[in-house]
Amino acid sequence: MMFNEDTDLSEFNFLSEEQLPIVVLGIIHRGSRPEGYNLKAIREWTKIGHQSAGHGCHHIYIQGTILEPKPDIAHQIKILNDKWLESDCGIFGVSLDELMEYRMDLKTLFEVDCNISHQHFEEAIYPIDCTPDNIKRLTNENIPENLDDFIEFDDKPFSRLAGMINRWSLFILGQNCD
Repeated sequence: MMFNEDTDLSEFNFLSEEQLPIVVLGIIHRGSRPEGYNLKAIREWTKIGHQSAGHGCHHIYIQGTILEPKPDIAHQIKILNDKWLESDCGIFGVSLDELMEYRMDLKTLFEVDCNISHQHFEEAIYPIDCTPDNIKRLTNENIPENLDDFIEFDDKPFSRLAGMINRWSLFILGQNCD
């Protein structure tokens, strides 16, 4: 799957309330992506559209794979979702107090952080720094330490470099009150 300016957002599917909350590892669609790579079919990749920020109705689009949470983590994911559901957090931005409270929730519930990924936080989008350790805390699935092992690059050296910083994201996608 290549993202570029011609990517049709209608190809992204919104999950039902019953499917949420979930853990997603993926690449955010930001309007365009450098050409030159595709996601390998060694995992199932899904085009996910997701609404957030409560009544603010923000949207994020992710080409991602759904990770099965560890059994003891599944309940904690629901606790996080239920806590922030109907908060409207993000409708007019996120306050520092809300962000600090969310960060403490991550540390308490999962022993993970959002130090790098915090800018995506709002009701229904719960970012977690996409590190091998954080992924291992959430799932028992066999995920490579170098996530670019999921990508098939073309033979141009620039393709591998373009977008390499923060290419990958890790989220808990939860229910949105609206």
